This record gives sequence, structure tokens and C-alpha cells, in this order.
Amino acid sequence: MASRQRASTLPEMVADTPCFDLQPRAFLVAWSGVLTCAFAGWPAPVATLKSRIDAEHADAMDIEAPGSKFPKVTLAALREGRAPLSEMELRALLAAAEECSRSCLASSKAPPMRVSSLAVTLWQCGSHERLLSRHDMALRDAKPGDDTSGPDASQQAYVSEVLAETTDPVAYLPMAQRPGDIRRYREVRSWPGSSLVAFVGGLGLDDALVTFRERVEAAVGPDVYEWMSPAALHCTIRALSPAAPPKEAVIQDERPQARQQQNQRQCELAFCSRDSPPCSHTAVRWHVVLLLFLLPLWSHGFHRTPGDSVVVVVVCGWRRSAAAPTTLWGTASEKRTRGWPLRRAASTDVCMSTGSSNMACVHVGEPSTSHAARASSRLAT
Repeated sequence: MASRQRASTLPEMVADTPCFDLQPRAFLVAWSGVLTCAFAGWPAPVATLKSRIDAEHADAMDIEAPGSKFPKVTLAALREGRAPLSEMELRALLAAAEECSRSCLASSKAPPMRVSSLAVTLWQCGSHERLLSRHDMALRDAKPGDDTSGPDASQQAYVSEVLAETTDPVAYLPMAQRPGDIRRYREVRSWPGSSLVAFVGGLGLDDALVTFRERVEAAVGPDVYEWMSPAALHCTIRALSPAAPPKEAVIQDERPQARQQQNQRQCELAFCSRDSPPCSHTAVRWHVVLLLFLLPLWSHGFHRTPGDSVVVVVVCGWRRSAAAPTTLWGTASEKRTRGWPLRRAASTDVCMSTGSSNMACVHVGEPSTSHAARASSRLAT
């Protein structure tokens, strides 16, 4: 059988990519009123790199988001809680963007930005102002035969289509008023994201950004936008997040009152039926005492019938099972399982509350006096 060819790793692919240029095209008022700087399109080296990533690792990553279909840098977003842009504000912003694009981003005034390295980031917020990790990887020098050309016709047409949406302020207003402010970029995620990016700070765009910010604040006021940190400005080449992001972890609240309530709920779920009144640790102890008296009877042939209401047993914590009922004396939300399937405990698993967030469990096993004695000694401790 032929062995499967090993896929190239991301560092290997980046190391095999020549340096490239990004040509600024225009300042853009994007959806939700976000201010960005768009480039002319992905040059050939980046287009090749993106194709390789998708060809070799598409099964391990989510599909590419629209935000990286063309190169751009997110500059600012509306302040938290700020109302959507009005038509008058949108017109003023579009005029400022067009004026600064002509005066600052014309090819004669804004030469191409030379990108010589890329970075794999592990970020907590989309603005990249909070990073868990940043790994910079150098691009190689161009060699004879490399295609280092700029954006092809399809790349340029894509960017032109995006810019054309803003030419009619009235028609574009619903897009500019879509929900979304600075929290979209600065809120800390429950699990980190990962991206392949090119940081653009110090690559020749700084003066144009300062001019654009001054023009925007003159048009709509200084209190409308929150601007990204200059050190965090980046152009996302490809998101590297997995196809199935992990579920949010359930974080235990360590406050005493919350812990007490949590223990009470765990007690109720362990020893009370759904229709029973809330039980206490005293009730739990009585259940244990009753259980100790019943264990000898068990070993002499006592069998629980549907009419009996004596022994209630659960698993220590919640057992994960792929195919099982998802209720156990309470709803899934009460058990804080976040969708993890459960299965009922076996009748030989005996548990008692220890006053903490867990429960002490005893496996009784087959009916016998030795098992009963071992269970009694464990419960007594």
C-alpha cells in the first residue's frame, strides 16, 4: 500500500514563500461602520501560500472567513454603546475616506509595503491587542523563476467590488448600521483564536494613518471611534482556527455563597427525586444511615422493587457517555453539563456528599457481606 504523502507544516510553507509587496488602495468604511485600509489585492506569493494551506490542511481548519478574502487592516470601530452611524455621519466619513485615499494612498505617495515576515498568533481578542503567543517566521528572498507579481485581475476585481458598495450612501447605510462596536474586537474570548498575519506597523503606512484619523475626527468628532493600538495593526492572511472549536469550559465560581448553592444543588440532584422538597446535608446523612441498614439485607436476598423508595445512587461527578438519556433527576441546565451526555449510575454505585463540589462514591459490587462491610467503612470516613 502506498504511504500517504506528508503534508507540509505551516513554517515550512512560509519559509518557502518569497517576500512580497502590499499596495495600499483605499480607506474604507466597512460594515458596522468599521474603518479599514484596503490593499489592491493579494499578490501572487500570498495567493499561492493560501492555496497550499487550503489544499493540505483544509480538513483541519474552518472555511476561510470573508475578512481575509482580500487584504485589509482594521483601524477603528465605534465606541462601546455608541448608536449606529446616521446618514449624515456616513456621508462625512465616506468623503473623508475618499479624500485621504487620493492624497495619501496614491501610488506616487504611498509606495508598496515590503513584507518580509509573517506571524502565527494565538490571540485572546480579534484586534490582536491581547496575544497569548506570537511566532514570527521569515520569508525567503526571491529566486529566479518565482512568481512575485502583484495582484492578478481577479484579486483586483474583488477589491473593486467591495469598494463599489460604498459609492451610494443611501443604499449602503443598512450595511454601515449593522450591529457591532469595539467590543467585537476587544472582548476576550473564552478560548483563544489563531491566525496567520502580517503586522504592518513600521512598514510605511504610519503617516497616512495619522492623517486619516485626524480627518475622521474632524468629520464626526473625536468621541465616535475607538482606534486600534498601532502595534497591533495587522493584515490577516488566513484564520487557523479548527473546524470545530472547543466548547466553552464551565468555570466553577469559587465565591463561598456560590459554592454553597452549588453544593446544595448537587445534594438535591443526588438524593432527591425531581418532585421532592430541597434536601440538606442532614437529610443526606439520614439517607446514608438508612443505606447502611439496608446493605446487610441486600446480601441476604433483598431486591429493590419499583415501589420501594429507599436507595438513591448517582455517579461521582457526571459520567460521559455517547448514547444515554440526558436527564438524571434534573434538567441538563441544572447539572451544568453544557450538552455532555449522561448515563444513569449503576445500582452498585453509592455516593454521599462530602460538603465540597464533589461526592465520595463507593462501589458496592455484587451482593455480599464483604462488599457491605467495605462500603460501610468507606462511608464512615
